[in-house]
Amino acid sequence: MKYPDYETIKVFWDWGCYEDYIMRDYVEWGYLTPEEYEKITGWSYSSPPPSDGLEGDDKQDGHN
Repeated sequence: MKYPDYETIKVFWDWGCYEDYIMRDYVEWGYLTPEEYEKITGWSYSSPPPSDGLEGDDKQDGHN
């Protein structure tokens, strides 16, 4: 069994501990599927990552 698993990754995402690039790494490393990434983050895995807000973008971090 791999650790962290889906549930653990989701909890840490919900707590705001992970940023998008970390979540994408978990997909690349095989800890999450692209579908699980999308379910947790609410963002499309095939689209470019959301803005980090550092270049005048007024979007929030996207956590639900």
